[in-house]
Amino acid sequence: VTGPSRMNKLRTEAASSTNRKPCHNMNPDLSEHAVKTIEAVCERGCGEVNQLIDDAKNGCEIEILKSFSETETNMIIEELIGIMAVYDQDKS
Repeated sequence: VTGPSRMNKLRTEAASSTNRKPCHNMNPDLSEHAVKTIEAVCERGCGEVNQLIDDAKNGCEIEILKSFSETETNMIIEELIGIMAVYDQDKS
């Protein structure tokens, strides 16, 4: 599975329902709002996810993450890095 289909699968595994059950690699400490934000970022595509990760690494303020605490922002960034690592691994 490549491209958007793989990202859809990952988002589905990350869970999107109110009674979500995190997949084995999803941080169980993430709030429902954080999970929905991760899904929203992923829906924008790989380029947007990678840009957000780069911006975070460079200390830029990220609009979509402004409402989160520093701790939860870091957890969201780590989830996005993990999603992209799986996606990049599947491309090779």
